[in-house]
Amino acid sequence: MCRIIPKAAYTVVEPKSFASLRNINKKFKDTPIEAQRLAVQCYINLLNYHVSRRVMINGDFMHELLGILQRNDTSLKIMACTVLTGLMCEEAPRDLFTAKREEVVSKNLQIEHIGLRTALCTVISASVSAEGADVYLELGTIHYMVEAKEARYMVGAWEPALEAIFRHHPSAKLGYTGRLDINDFTQEGFYCLKRLGDHFPTISEIITSEKPPFSNPVYICMFHHQYDSASAVDVKPLNDKSTRESKLALSTPSGARIRFPSVADDINLRAYLYKLRMWFGDPGKSLHYFEIDDAHYEVRYREKCIEVSTSLKQRAQLLAEYVVEQMCGLTQERDCSMPSVDLHLVDLMLDLGSPIIGLGFVKCGGALERALVYKVLADRLGLPCGLYRTSSAHAWCEVAVPELDPSAYAYHAPNTVPPLRQRAQAPAPLVMSTTSAAQ
Repeated sequence: MCRIIPKAAYTVVEPKSFASLRNINKKFKDTPIEAQRLAVQCYINLLNYHVSRRVMINGDFMHELLGILQRNDTSLKIMACTVLTGLMCEEAPRDLFTAKREEVVSKNLQIEHIGLRTALCTVISASVSAEGADVYLELGTIHYMVEAKEARYMVGAWEPALEAIFRHHPSAKLGYTGRLDINDFTQEGFYCLKRLGDHFPTISEIITSEKPPFSNPVYICMFHHQYDSASAVDVKPLNDKSTRESKLALSTPSGARIRFPSVADDINLRAYLYKLRMWFGDPGKSLHYFEIDDAHYEVRYREKCIEVSTSLKQRAQLLAEYVVEQMCGLTQERDCSMPSVDLHLVDLMLDLGSPIIGLGFVKCGGALERALVYKVLADRLGLPCGLYRTSSAHAWCEVAVPELDPSAYAYHAPNTVPPLRQRAQAPAPLVMSTTSAAQ
């Protein structure tokens, strides 16, 4: 009736919201399991109506559903996951879900049931946010999902759920996979460990576990002054979905949560971006490599490819030279060997009194430090850049550059877009070299 007759749906919701759900949670031992499943099925049907779905978006209803996830009946859990997934179409329910409620999902993921794991992964993909991704990292869920190779093979939704978490936590993605693609934006608060360990820790864990003398530096990207919200430089990315800064949070003794750790103001990193934006212009107005329209003719494709590839290559090379200049000096007079870099980092940690070092403070960097600075700046300058790391010391960047030879597109029919993306590798330190293999 709830699925077919709207009036029946409104009648169920309006008088006493979620009464049936509360009742089966209070006296679930006295209620037949069939009746409990029927009650949850009613709420699945109510998702079809906007009014009833809006009523279900509140903390009390989320609490009742998560109470079902802590029961023993697997079918009932899967149905509760279906309701949760249906509610996650807006930002408000995702924010309600992110309040340590990820712990229930994390515990249920360890149950070896393909159907339940599929439902839980679907909930993760639909509900994960920047703060929720940090909670999953703190709970060890990300580590468990990465290490559970059999589950990644058997559960089709496992890999998309992991990618959804990584999309909101690029720091963890780089730590576990060793790569950041051109669509992975390094948000404010992005951090990277100098030396890799068995698992990737949260900022909170780093601060509480690391005691002087510090041995493992942690690089962090902080453009804004954390005590001054009105920064002189607007470093928000072009994509509106990426403008939500990473909500890294630390637990304080009072129970409150703060967004970022207390670190020294990285004025150098802001200066890098300010100078480069003066050279390159505003990315919001000059990213003409996104302006290829299907309405253009074949000749416009070829002209755009030449224009785009020339512009991107010049910018990539100029940024590479600038990063190397900041890390090694204009004529590379600084000794950037591994022992010298380590000594420089030790001095920085002693001066700052913390293992967390802003990227702008590093003035003597190796391949990893240069690649990190390059990626962080490229994301804010509109360069399609990927970051790859194969070990604790070896890393490089790749910039997507279109094919330079216009004759390669001579036989493309009108209204068809030719393949544009090609790799431009930046081996350590960061000298750009264009390859000819299409990506």
